[in-house]
Amino acid sequence: MSLLMRRYGFPFDTIRREMARVMGEDWPFMSWMSSENIYPPANVYDAPEAAIVEFEVPGVAMNDMELTVTGGSVTLKVTRSVEGDVPPEKYYVRERWRGEFGRTVTVPGSIDSAAAKAALKNGILTVTIPKKAQARPRKIEVKVA
Repeated sequence: MSLLMRRYGFPFDTIRREMARVMGEDWPFMSWMSSENIYPPANVYDAPEAAIVEFEVPGVAMNDMELTVTGGSVTLKVTRSVEGDVPPEKYYVRERWRGEFGRTVTVPGSIDSAAAKAALKNGILTVTIPKKAQARPRKIEVKVA
């Protein structure tokens, strides 16, 4: 199953709205279909020398991820296989994502995508993208006139 989550609306938003009208907004499936629930969750923040992107990817091995940094965006594609040999009809609850999914986030500012580095620790994939020299803050000496 391939999932495409978009920041500005779920692909089936019209269907979601109609189901909400019929079933009610408190129906459990409605929260999953909401465009606010984007997977995998990410943080993007500014550090003095770099832009940092963190993705939550618990239970995913590094070799099951494809990471691309181009221009001002970072794209993560993940394939999580089904663990174990439990047939689908034996599950009471099955909420863990499996299959292929991905996410693209925008990184503001002038970055050096060729120098990007990634590290996976405790289910958090941290991508560090250095800023280009002209985008880094620098001190300017103030002289008395």
